[in-house]
Amino acid sequence: MKIIQVDSIYCRVDPAASIAQIKKCFEYESVWWQQGAFKKEKRVGRSHYCDSPHRGWFHAGLLTKVIEYCKTQNIEIDIPANLSILPEPVKANLPEIDFREDQLQLISAVNKERRGIIQSPTGSGKTVVAGGVISQYPGMQVVFCVHTQALFQQTTEEFAKWFGSKQVGRIGQGEYDPKRITVLMVQMSRHLIEDKRFSEFLASQDILIVDEAHHIGNSTGHYSIILEECQANIRIGFTATPLKSGKERLVCEGYLGSIIGELSLNDGIEKGILVKPRLKLVPVPKVETSSRRYQDLYKTMVVLNKIRNRLIAKEAAAQIRQGKSVLIMITDVVNGHGKIIQDMMENIYGCEAELVSGSTERNIREDIKTALQLKETKCVIVTSAWREGVNIPSLDCVINAIGGKAEITVLQAIGRGLRTSEGKEELLIIDFLDPYPYLAEHTLMRLKIYDEMGILNKEAI
Repeated sequence: MKIIQVDSIYCRVDPAASIAQIKKCFEYESVWWQQGAFKKEKRVGRSHYCDSPHRGWFHAGLLTKVIEYCKTQNIEIDIPANLSILPEPVKANLPEIDFREDQLQLISAVNKERRGIIQSPTGSGKTVVAGGVISQYPGMQVVFCVHTQALFQQTTEEFAKWFGSKQVGRIGQGEYDPKRITVLMVQMSRHLIEDKRFSEFLASQDILIVDEAHHIGNSTGHYSIILEECQANIRIGFTATPLKSGKERLVCEGYLGSIIGELSLNDGIEKGILVKPRLKLVPVPKVETSSRRYQDLYKTMVVLNKIRNRLIAKEAAAQIRQGKSVLIMITDVVNGHGKIIQDMMENIYGCEAELVSGSTERNIREDIKTALQLKETKCVIVTSAWREGVNIPSLDCVINAIGGKAEITVLQAIGRGLRTSEGKEELLIIDFLDPYPYLAEHTLMRLKIYDEMGILNKEAI
């Protein structure tokens, strides 16, 4: 069986029918619901992520996985040499940046593998690593993909500081100004894909870097448009979130490659890069409720629950009185969750809090973030607008008022304040023990995550 790398995106096997020998590499568990005699019943099976766009094709990022599988199964394969020649990298160099040893190791991994995923905690300096990689290829075209306004703004500013504004362009937020290093809002891809100049831009890129790469898992999303069109031979993703198993992981690794470098939270703490998180769990008293569906329970027992919201306001106020800065993370906007907590803090505890949501103007967001970093503002209540891409080194406390079960949400909440800052010894995480159906199960899931992080102990309650 011959495996030919068609381009940086796809490989194909020859003859095409021989892909059956390696189909196990692309297998994942699939779940669906089928109508039974009385109700829909859950079904579990196996599916395969390959044969796209043609029979016998698979994404090039899975080639290493295929090679390893063939070795274990004694399957003979012939892989002709990839004819694409890349220049040798120069020494990584950024103005006023002294790379740490762990950052140099990650940069070295990129130089060796040329494609793959780097998994490193929020606050560990992933943008610096990305900048270091870019600095090693001064003549190459780079596209850096982000998915939030905060990341779009922050990345552009950082790159302009390191490489000069004449080299750094932007595609997003109403701008179309590509340059040697272009920061791209992925949401723009769906609007621009029919634009010939955008297709030509993607095809001309030498280096593709994706921030928050765990979002690639949806094979039909905004990212797939870019990743199917971009012909860059160096393809790197950064994420602070462990990749999920199943199809989402196959999609992510297929477009970029496997994990080529890691820095764990504990490693970051031991190296003094990050502060240690400390967990406090607050029990929520149970009251009677007629709600039974999850959506109704979440609305009544999380968003509109006066007892729970008062506990949130009380915990925040206690930290503020100690001179600490607090970030309260919520998810609901429609029912005014943030405004409820804000009013309680002011009217009951005499503490002011700013409120930031997706509708807050960018310049106001930046002003509030700066004030929180300087501790001129002591408390900010925020929706998902600040869930990713916003680091506040001086932040002392994060209150997870969202609840929920998702590992990503928990890690993102913690990541807002893990960076070290003068006089800061720890980051306090406050979470709530919800006693209701569904909500209690989600609480247990979060506790499992905290336990795996090593911060769940008898002092937490």
